[in-house]
Amino acid sequence: VTAPGVSIVAAGMGTGNDVLVDSGTSMSAPHVAGVAALVIASHPNWSVNEVKAAIMSTADDSAAKIIGYDPRGAGSGVVQAQLATGTAAIALTRDHLDSLAFGQVAAGGTYQATKQFVIENKSSKAITYKLAAAFVGSPAGATISASPSKVTVGAHQSGDVSVTLRLSS
Repeated sequence: VTAPGVSIVAAGMGTGNDVLVDSGTSMSAPHVAGVAALVIASHPNWSVNEVKAAIMSTADDSAAKIIGYDPRGAGSGVVQAQLATGTAAIALTRDHLDSLAFGQVAAGGTYQATKQFVIENKSSKAITYKLAAAFVGSPAGATISASPSKVTVGAHQSGDVSVTLRLSS
């Protein structure tokens, strides 16, 4: 994920009552830590992975928030505190990485791999999702698909989803 980190006004340590305007990871990391603390306060029984999934699943990847958005550099998008604390469902992977990574594939042949994730419905109502997969940028001959294309997850239940990546030679 990414967070506000450019021209952030903070307390200027050792300045009396002046401020510090700075940019970088040291300005954005406290935003993410604060959002994590809010999610934990809202859901004290959630695991670290569930907190991480809530933050990642609700991040905003729209171009309005991140100019030139690319998930390789900006991750899932800009953290959204209100959405992360109030989310009704989270997406988790069984390997606990909570993102789908197919790794680096050597060119020179046909490749196909499938990864799974689980949608956990934390609410008291069923939730239906219409699933689709897309590339950011050129797919360079690859295709990606999600199955099933529609999944209904019952209250306090989970639903499995598969994502398949295909590369043609």
